[in-house]
Amino acid sequence: MKAALPLIALLAVAACQAPPAAPEPPAAPAAPSAPEPPQPPGGPPAPPAAPTILSGLSRADFENRLENGAGCTLSRGEADLVVAVIGDAVAKVDGRVVDLTGAPLVEISDMARGGRFEGGGAVIQVDAAPDLGDRVAEPEGALRRPVRATVTSGGRREVFTADWTCGS
Repeated sequence: MKAALPLIALLAVAACQAPPAAPEPPAAPAAPSAPEPPQPPGGPPAPPAAPTILSGLSRADFENRLENGAGCTLSRGEADLVVAVIGDAVAKVDGRVVDLTGAPLVEISDMARGGRFEGGGAVIQVDAAPDLGDRVAEPEGALRRPVRATVTSGGRREVFTADWTCGS
C-alpha cells in the first residue's frame, strides 16, 4: 500500500497540472441556402395556352387537294393555317385537313381582300386590319398584308392577327 501511495500522489499532481481540455471548435456556420429562383413579373408563369383550332399545314396536306395557281395563304409565324386558290381552300381544323368553301371563283383580287371560309365545322373570317400596317410586297411578287382572323368551331372562338399573303 505504501507503494501505491506515491503513485496516487503522482496521479493527483499530474491531474492538477494537466493542460485544460481544448475548447470545442465553434459550430460551423450554416451553409447558405440556395437563392430563390427569380419569379417573372406579375407572379408565377401562366399555364400553357390551350390548343388552337387551326394548326399548320404541310405541303403534303394540300398538294393533292388544290390546283396550282394564284392564291392566298393565312399564316401565323412560320405556320400556314389556310391555303386558298381560286375556287378552293384547305385548312387543318382540330388536327384534320378539311376542304373549305368560300374561296372566290374568279379573281385573285377578290380573295386578296380576305373573306369567310367554312368547312370541318369551322368558320374562318379573314379581315384586313389597316391598324396593323399596310401591304408589303414580297420578293416573289406576292403581297402580304396583316389581317385579323376570327375562327369559331364547336363553341370555341379565337381571334388573332396573322398575315394574308396573295400572289401567283
